[in-house]
Amino acid sequence: MGEDTPTAEDAQAVTAQRAIARDAAALSIPNLDRVKGNITLPAVGEAGSTITWTSSNPDVITDKDMDGKAAGVVTRPAADESAVSVTLTAVVSNPATDETVTRTFTATVLPVDGTLDTDYTGDYLWTYFQASGGYEKIFLGTSEDGLNWTSLNDNQPILANLASDLGVRDPHLIRSAEGDRYWILGTDLHAEGGGAGGSGWNQRNASQSIVVWESEDLVHWSEGTIVHSGFDFAGCVWAPEAIYDEATGQYLIYWSARDQREANTNDWALRVYVCTTRDFQTFSEPVVWLDEDDPNGGEVNIIDSSIVYNEADGYYYRFSTSDWNTVVDRCKTLSLEMNDWERVIARGEHTQFGITDGMEGITCYQLPDGTWCVMGDNGGYRAFVTEDFTSYTKVSSTFSPASFRHGTVIRLSEAETARIQAAYGENG
Repeated sequence: MGEDTPTAEDAQAVTAQRAIARDAAALSIPNLDRVKGNITLPAVGEAGSTITWTSSNPDVITDKDMDGKAAGVVTRPAADESAVSVTLTAVVSNPATDETVTRTFTATVLPVDGTLDTDYTGDYLWTYFQASGGYEKIFLGTSEDGLNWTSLNDNQPILANLASDLGVRDPHLIRSAEGDRYWILGTDLHAEGGGAGGSGWNQRNASQSIVVWESEDLVHWSEGTIVHSGFDFAGCVWAPEAIYDEATGQYLIYWSARDQREANTNDWALRVYVCTTRDFQTFSEPVVWLDEDDPNGGEVNIIDSSIVYNEADGYYYRFSTSDWNTVVDRCKTLSLEMNDWERVIARGEHTQFGITDGMEGITCYQLPDGTWCVMGDNGGYRAFVTEDFTSYTKVSSTFSPASFRHGTVIRLSEAETARIQAAYGENG
């Protein structure tokens, strides 16, 4: 072999160098000019390179995994202090070559908001969808007691999906762990309303991404971003919801999907998948979190999961729908392991616990008297209340001027209530 003939080691080094270049170029950290919460500092690039981070101020942004939390944990300056600038240096490398690529990022970490109202005893806010002007769009409703609801904004939408499938369904509103930022997540899907385009109910090749909006005040929202949170073979990505995990410093985001690779088999069923994120732009690899697979074969679907934490007993409760059967699981942690969750209400048992109606799109929240309300949709929402998640009672609820559709409820602070009312008012 001539001395100029490339060896296998040379080819491997060239491949590694290309991977390093791609992974270095792909590095991006959203919202670095206004950091309010933990950020993602990836340790491995998509092409397989190793990424090592150094923070110029690890007391403000960590650069190592600590106490079960990955690097990128943010500690904001106190309310009476100035914003802090932190330089983050990424060294991208690969063991197959001595070459490295270094990139630097400058983060501006904002101080804690000293005026923030975190006493969430104001009105309730429901984020839901309806068809309007030919497409599914996002609406808001409000309630003082959590049971009797009135639409806001003169029953007109506040957000629309202007990209991808042109409709948005199943919106989920989540407040950040820090309390001064919000996201709305929605299903990227147009199936109703009569407008042109959209993929309809094609569950094999549609809704493979979600729509994400961000706000700092619940009133002014970013442009909707189409974000790929699923996996390459997701036939559909439906009803995304999220919850913050204090133990890991990140959000769990979960949604229902079919796997294209199982089309026309006995396993062609909707399952609930889960992944993690810190910014609702970058996500870990999704895994199956919940299935109702029939050991005897046959399609058994599970969709529309929604989670609440009950401080009284220290459990997270996860409500889901399996072909109109309400299924409930619980766990002391937000474990990503399917087997760590304990089944409380199994498929077909919900009527024994007092949930007398089949429901989808469940949302659960605590009422002013401390009891919990479980709302589910079946041609209109109906309410069930419980004190301890062991038995449920159906109660009256009203919606004006029209019924709401699949969405989620949070309780506001008085400051948030005032902002919402000033911006959208009540439809009288």
